[in-house]
Amino acid sequence: MECLLALQGNSPPPEAMIFIVIWGVMMLFILGLNLLILASLWKIFSKAGKPGWGCLIPVYNFVLICEIVGRPTWWVLLMFIPCANIIVAFLLAIDLAEAYGQGAGFGVGMIMLPYIFYPILGFGSASYRGPVHDPYGGSGGRRYPPPRGGHGGGYPPPGGGYPPQQGGWPPPRGGPTPQGGGAAPHGGYGPPQSGGYPPPGGNYGKR
Repeated sequence: MECLLALQGNSPPPEAMIFIVIWGVMMLFILGLNLLILASLWKIFSKAGKPGWGCLIPVYNFVLICEIVGRPTWWVLLMFIPCANIIVAFLLAIDLAEAYGQGAGFGVGMIMLPYIFYPILGFGSASYRGPVHDPYGGSGGRRYPPPRGGHGGGYPPPGGGYPPQQGGWPPPRGGPTPQGGGAAPHGGYGPPQSGGYPPPGGNYGKR
């Protein structure tokens, strides 16, 4: 009996119990938000063909982000420099948004409200469209806009991309037709090779 009275006398006041309960709920809420960010990063990495578990490893997760957006991996070292790490975080967030077809404003939202924009990017319909920078393009990199539509991406070929497909020169009037009959191919025949088409009727050299 005396032990029970002693325990009751040592019990914390009601205000302290309320504080402990509130503190515990807040810790569980923060833990849930962090788990949501990790799950979103896992999906973001998986969409880009990177290992999703990489988001669980410090430093390595920034290396994967640099690879996804096309930034040099040595940018990870800038994350350890005060003030520079803030700038790099903003740039990587904007690049990550653009790599999935979103705008710069979405990237700013990923910094200001990560618990909202990261799940939208990870669990939403946004697909990876390729890196927006060339990590081998010299200082600052060469910027590539994300390709429109379709999954995948990558860098365009050198020289500004492939030229549009041409239909070739139209066939001359009365000229040869394809072997076996039928109509000329859509868009005409290909360009003439060294000398052009022979005149109709096989009369070479006559007008």
